Amino acid sequence: MRSNEPDITDPDWASIVRDHGPRVFRVAQRILGSAPDAEDVSQEVFLEAFRIHSSGPVRSWIGLLVRLATLRSLDHRRRKQPTLKLNETDCLVQADPFNQLVKDELAERLRSAVTELADQQATVFVMA
Repeated sequence: MRSNEPDITDPDWASIVRDHGPRVFRVAQRILGSAPDAEDVSQEVFLEAFRIHSSGPVRSWIGLLVRLATLRSLDHRRRKQPTLKLNETDCLVQADPFNQLVKDELAERLRSAVTELADQQATVFVMA
C-alpha cells in the first residue's frame, strides 16, 4: 500500500513551481525591485533547486527555495552594481616617512592614555 506522502526521490516539479513559484518571485522582486530581474532569478532558483535535489533529498522545499531566492537576488544586485575604474595613480600610496612616524607615535600615545582610563570610560571612548 502506498502512502499519500509525496515521493521524496521523484518530486512533482510542476506542483513545486506552481506552489512555490509566486513566493520565490516575490522574494526576488522585493530585493531587486524589478519584475524582469525577479523572473530571471526565479528561473535560476528552480534550476539550482533541481541540481541540489539530484545530489540528495530536500527536506523543506519552501525553505530551500526562499533561501536560494534571497541569495541569488543578492548576487544579481551585486553583479549589476556599477564598478569604478581605477586609474594607475589611484593605486599608488605616497607614504611620507615623517608623517607616518608622527601618526604612529600619536596613535601609541592615545592607546597608552586610554589604558589609564577607568574601564567604563575607556569602553565609551573606544566605542565613540
